[in-house]
Amino acid sequence: MVRQFAAVLGAISLVSLAGCAATYCTSPLGESPLPIVPEEWDGYWFLPDGPVFFQVEDPARGVLLVAGIERHHRNNETPGAPAPLLKLATQKVYLRNSGEWIFASLQPPNSTDTKFIFFRLKKQDKMILAWAPNTEKFAELVRRGELPGSIDDKGNVTLGSLRPTHYQKITSGEYGVLFNWDNPLVFFRLIGP
Repeated sequence: MVRQFAAVLGAISLVSLAGCAATYCTSPLGESPLPIVPEEWDGYWFLPDGPVFFQVEDPARGVLLVAGIERHHRNNETPGAPAPLLKLATQKVYLRNSGEWIFASLQPPNSTDTKFIFFRLKKQDKMILAWAPNTEKFAELVRRGELPGSIDDKGNVTLGSLRPTHYQKITSGEYGVLFNWDNPLVFFRLIGP
């Protein structure tokens, strides 16, 4: 399971759980950019790992800039080298929709790859719920040819170019629950613009 959104947007340091496969896409997931109203998104949001700041970068293209503080431990640094324990980190998040569904896509930090991780979002006033994809279920759909994509030797799934019929398969419920509903990431808005 991917808990990367929690770590990236909580501390902006997306990290997969050790040994777990992840689901990726080759471009931001969704059929069209989600128009964003800055007054509804800009501000401080709280996660279990601490606060982050959302700023709408491009309202028409559905692009958010998210900033947070990464915490570094000195024992991970070069011995004897002074290193800061805190670092400001930022991440672009692309919001796109397919019907009533909203998807958030972002590239893993420090990645030279062009893959994106993605989440399903639901925004309700001052709260955002985010669900990671269920990699096993997406892998099964790729194996059966229902969705374009590939599965590597570690079980990571990379979705290919999706058409409207593929989005229908993802959002309809026809193939079961494709996201990890039992473990959502919850953002609470603390301060607006």
